[in-house]
Amino acid sequence: MARRDFYFGRAGQMVVMAEFLRRGYNAAIPEIDMGDDIFVIEDSTGKLSRIQVKSATDIGKRCVRARFGVSRKQLETVRQPELWYVFTVYGRGLWREFLIIRRDRLQELQDMEGIGSPSQRRKPQINFYLSFHEKDVRSKGVSLQQYRHNWSAWPEIVP
Repeated sequence: MARRDFYFGRAGQMVVMAEFLRRGYNAAIPEIDMGDDIFVIEDSTGKLSRIQVKSATDIGKRCVRARFGVSRKQLETVRQPELWYVFTVYGRGLWREFLIIRRDRLQELQDMEGIGSPSQRRKPQINFYLSFHEKDVRSKGVSLQQYRHNWSAWPEIVP
């Protein structure tokens, strides 16, 4: 992996972390990376969320398009609390899109609807190709619009 990729991935992680902080949650980066990029804590209840951030650059011409690689092992591993993926796309000078989806739901869509394509690069992974249009997000013809900018699992906390 190129050095630039590490910087870019961390930048995506930081922008997602900033959104959790803005919403009123505590956020931390685990000292040891075991597949979680961010721990999100609701201080008043102690509720913990595990977040994996996937960052990509917009490769589209007429709409925002991006490819995200997800470890097959991570996608298939059940943990408590459940893992959430946040897919974020950078293009035209800003972080444009956020797709927020629980691991179990993404796996279900991959298994039942056929979104994602297996890849055998360094480690087995699933590549998800997402197209963000004005009123819909699609992957292999399946709408993912309900997950677009859907931060509802973390409603804003009013001080």
